[in-house]
Amino acid sequence: MTDSNSAVSQRLDEVLDKFDVPAPTLVEMKDDFLREMRAGWEAGEGLGAPSDVSSIKMLNTHIDVLPRGYEKGVYYALDLGGTYLRVLRVVLGHGEKPEVAEHRKPIPKGVMSSTSDDLFDFIAVTAKEMTDKFEDEGVIPAGFTFSFPMSQETITRGTLVEWTKGFSTAGVVGEDPAALLTKAMEKRGVPIYVAALCNDTVGTLMTCAYQFEGCGTCKIGMIIGTGTNAAYSDPTLGNLVVNTEWGGYNFRKVQKVLNEYDRAVDEASPNPGKQLYEKTISGMYLGELTRLACLDVLKDYSPGKQLPDFLTEGPLDSKFVCAALEEDGFECDDEVVRIVFRTIGDAVVERSANLCAAGLAAVAEKCGIGRENKRHMREVCVDHGMPRCLTIGVDGSLYLKGYHYPERLAMAFSKIVGDVMASLIHTVHSSDGSGVGAALMAAAVSQ
Repeated sequence: MTDSNSAVSQRLDEVLDKFDVPAPTLVEMKDDFLREMRAGWEAGEGLGAPSDVSSIKMLNTHIDVLPRGYEKGVYYALDLGGTYLRVLRVVLGHGEKPEVAEHRKPIPKGVMSSTSDDLFDFIAVTAKEMTDKFEDEGVIPAGFTFSFPMSQETITRGTLVEWTKGFSTAGVVGEDPAALLTKAMEKRGVPIYVAALCNDTVGTLMTCAYQFEGCGTCKIGMIIGTGTNAAYSDPTLGNLVVNTEWGGYNFRKVQKVLNEYDRAVDEASPNPGKQLYEKTISGMYLGELTRLACLDVLKDYSPGKQLPDFLTEGPLDSKFVCAALEEDGFECDDEVVRIVFRTIGDAVVERSANLCAAGLAAVAEKCGIGRENKRHMREVCVDHGMPRCLTIGVDGSLYLKGYHYPERLAMAFSKIVGDVMASLIHTVHSSDGSGVGAALMAAAVSQ
């Protein structure tokens, strides 16, 4: 930047500091995260901890077996959890790559804020469009990926705890989404029954386990896209899969991580004071964090000058930020604005990966990875069936398109647990976990 813009440069440095999380703070956050996880399970016993005890719900999924690769047949998956509804027809055959057909529809904003009848009728109608196309015989088992906080009584029955991701549909909180869907499908004559109810993160874990069947290293599934969550197979609980619902983590002991832009985004959201972790790391919010921080830096820049519309007309989509970070992905005539936007966008994505890695490191420690005593870690691995290396299946747009997000996670792991322990943690893309994973779960419980 030129000397005439020194004030902007100085303010930029100040704002960048607000998104910088030093390694000791990440370690502190990891430890706090782990305490919240333990408190969440102990207090809620798998049904969801009271918010005054833990901000991480730690929900029992009633699943203790991961796919083994021998599942076969035709299964459906219904995936509700973001801006689209997906209906998938999945053909499995003895460990072969699943054959997948997909029908996708954007979820109308009106449906997201309407009634339960409107929402589940929309799902049933979309599912029928798919079943009418293929005309499979009989009633087909399906996995229903419902990617919102649920307390689960059985593998086919749960209760919505609260809406997230911009949904506010009336008449669903406190109800069983599988029962509501079954009612709607029966009304529409859809030849599908719900064989398994899960969320996208559990589905991602299922797909990863299927992809890596036989080696048993995939113990964690994570989503980092529109929203975020993690599920893991806990060896101390008989390999029970626990749905953490970690997006609710509230930085109880590490409030210093949050800045004024985080608070502004939180206050403008449909659920102020909730899902703070999600609001700092997930794709739904990173664009707006970037925009607000840029406006702060540029507030005194050439007062008579018009800033680009993408800065003045929010909220800003995170996809725009990630595209802008690519070499030729961003056009802006004003060099100062371009530099500020790309620099802050990079800092916001970097912080997202750092905070995400802190949460993952805590979950990994629950799986036996990351202990300071390496000899103890090896003994735990042998005695309790914990993996010597840990594979984390990841799905979500931010992981795939977030400008080197996997590499950022790997570097963050090293800062948090050290190079040796970080070398034991591997993230892989778990392809279409929220869709194929649900079908795999339906297959596992139907055979």
